Amino acid sequence: MMQSIWETGHFEDPLFVHHNDCFGIKYYKEIANDNETPVLIDTHEYKNGKKVPDTCEFSHFDSIQNCIKKYAGILNKRLNTMTPLLKQVLK
Repeated sequence: MMQSIWETGHFEDPLFVHHNDCFGIKYYKEIANDNETPVLIDTHEYKNGKKVPDTCEFSHFDSIQNCIKKYAGILNKRLNTMTPLLKQVLK
């Protein structure tokens, strides 16, 4: 919940208001769901430690619920990737 508050500027960012993206999820065609389409958004990125303006493809979702499902899937995939490493570290 805290990440969505941070990413959306307390749910006022146009990416959330107009595109139901409450986590700032970037669009990647290779892993896009059926309920997800690309939208170009002017934003900023950090390159070499400096904040620079950029235009990026973010995900437009047909509902907030589908955005949350996508985010949960991303977290689950990362957790599964990290699990073998965590097991080694915790030995």
